[in-house]
Amino acid sequence: MYEMKYNFKKIGARIRAERKKLGLSQQELCDKINLSQRATLGRFESGTSETPLWVLVELCRVFDCELGFLLCEHNEKTRLNADICEITGLSESAVNHIIALNQEPKRLFNDGSYNAKPKILSKILENDNFKDLIDSIFDYCYTKSNGSLKDEDFKLFRIQNNFVRIVEKIKNSK
Repeated sequence: MYEMKYNFKKIGARIRAERKKLGLSQQELCDKINLSQRATLGRFESGTSETPLWVLVELCRVFDCELGFLLCEHNEKTRLNADICEITGLSESAVNHIIALNQEPKRLFNDGSYNAKPKILSKILENDNFKDLIDSIFDYCYTKSNGSLKDEDFKLFRIQNNFVRIVEKIKNSK
């Protein structure tokens, strides 16, 4: 019989981290998953006790994740996001932002289309000038930060002539 081995210390650390992200005490999490003793959750979080499947399933519901995430099979909350992140090199947050574009309320535009943002993003990504656009953004941020990229540099990004030229090329392409 095949037996799967998991690192219960890592699983416990993941449970603790997710609980803390939600701002829950151990007792509050116990209440949400119908676990009668806080000390039991403490043993799960420390990895000194194996977490039963029913508890893992309840934790998945509370943490809005898949079981593979809690078992540390992948670092993203869903297998789909893990695969997309691995293939593209994007962060899970970036993937979630892209997905959210398609989940915005549908609005009718003058051209009769609905929810044009995914179409715009698709057009940008499909365009031959996409690499030039990314290179332009990178060059701007790299120059602005004197050789090191920082998140705040992206907040300071202002449209430059090269950026506008590339966007116009993308916009006008068929």
